[in-house]
Amino acid sequence: MFKVGKIALGFILLLLFYSVIVSLSEIERVEASGAIRIRADGNIDGTDKIQRVGDVYTFIDDVSGSIVVERDNLVLDGAGHVLLVDGDLGVGVDLRDRSNVTVKNLTIKGALGRCGILLINAVNCKIIGNNIIDSFVGIEMTGTSSRNRIAENRIKNNSVGMEIYSVNPGFDNIISNNEVAYNSFGMQIRDFIRTEVIGNNISFNVYGLGLGLGSGSIAKNNVMNNNTYGFRAFNIQRESGLGISIVNVDVDTSNTVNGKPIIYWVNQHGKTVPAGVCYVALIGCTGITVKNLDLGGNVEGVFLGSTTNSTIINNRISKCLFGVNIDSSSNNTISGNIITENENGIHLRWESFGNIIQGNYITANTATGIYLADSSDNKIVWNHVADNKIGIYTEYCGTNIIHHNNFINNTKQWDDIGFTPWPIPLPISKSVWDDGEGNYWSDYNGTDADGDGIGDTPYMMGEDNIDHYPLMNPIGIPEILFEENPSDNITEWTSLDVTLLVTAALIGLVTILSATIYIRKKRSLT
Repeated sequence: MFKVGKIALGFILLLLFYSVIVSLSEIERVEASGAIRIRADGNIDGTDKIQRVGDVYTFIDDVSGSIVVERDNLVLDGAGHVLLVDGDLGVGVDLRDRSNVTVKNLTIKGALGRCGILLINAVNCKIIGNNIIDSFVGIEMTGTSSRNRIAENRIKNNSVGMEIYSVNPGFDNIISNNEVAYNSFGMQIRDFIRTEVIGNNISFNVYGLGLGLGSGSIAKNNVMNNNTYGFRAFNIQRESGLGISIVNVDVDTSNTVNGKPIIYWVNQHGKTVPAGVCYVALIGCTGITVKNLDLGGNVEGVFLGSTTNSTIINNRISKCLFGVNIDSSSNNTISGNIITENENGIHLRWESFGNIIQGNYITANTATGIYLADSSDNKIVWNHVADNKIGIYTEYCGTNIIHHNNFINNTKQWDDIGFTPWPIPLPISKSVWDDGEGNYWSDYNGTDADGDGIGDTPYMMGEDNIDHYPLMNPIGIPEILFEENPSDNITEWTSLDVTLLVTAALIGLVTILSATIYIRKKRSLT
């Protein structure tokens, strides 16, 4: 059986990683007996290879161990030397609760227990011109840390280059001109207020830059090249708390992935995404149109976070972890897109409802074509879902409407988390799979004795998931001829609810049928 862990392995790794990081922030500091300490009185314990002159502490040789700074208002100058950290010690340089400390010109290697440099509740500290390599996290900042500057560091070959996050964030931090390369995760910066993320080069990582910026923050001139997934957004609007809006965030198109700009809009309304971008994030937005774009090479092609009444139409989206990622977003339309060769095609989660997914070609995605998690009352119709690992996957969902789709040659047409073996049985989502006509299933082997195009026996997926009227032939879904930013017309779908009066003369019955007819129409872009 296909395991849930394989559905979106990269996404699950992200979740696990953040769980570990948050847990680490809550752990009381436990230091090895051999830790080097700069005491509150200015003395140095544990090494003779750091020389003090006033408030400047300078390495005169390479040092093995971990440094705990217990004094404010000092400079720790590595002078080009190496701090080789025993992985069990956790932290290379610990700046917990420190003020006005500068760490510069130091190479930190092997901090596998936690991180190379740790700032918790730190104020007015500077981390400048360091090399941090072969560690779990290069630089970690959390708590109420404020007015710190992290600049011109080279952070390479770590599990995570830089991780900045907090449940009670500080403000006015600057992260600039760092080189972050060859890490599993490059830079993840979120939560903090009035943060400046400027001129960083994030390249050759698996995951490049992730942003979930607090109010008053800016990100400009960041370059992301040759990462597996260049950029991602966090739905900070949802995560910051119910009813709290994030405002005055400026992430402009000077931020690029492989030379193409990204769009990261917060609380924007009634706009159309401009041409030529490679990524779109809409957070707390309404009435946005995303159309005629070629998107790819990022964690998502399009990210909707707490966004409503927006349209994603006639785009090509490929080479992403999620083609379209919909997070706590409702009443949006995803129509007429080519979503192919991603890990997951379309993903709805966190109580996304009232969305319409129609007329899309969702093909050759390595995990799922459509992934519904904790989302209900969505309508999925007239899509071509083919050659995916799983055609459609559901997880803790209420009722979704799914009919008039083609499910062709998916390794598994449908699956649910409830089928995954767990010590405690999990609930299976229940969807509506027909409305008098169902879906086309390429593995349906029933017959059609009366030739009405509907199978004589149901397509059974489980006790509560049955397509009662499976179609014998594929739906004729219009081919999407994608052209990036065409100047003429695009294909749209509209729906018309009608009532049909059918007279069965042979048996003298009159039947009232209701139906929804989907009609293609042309709409000029001008």
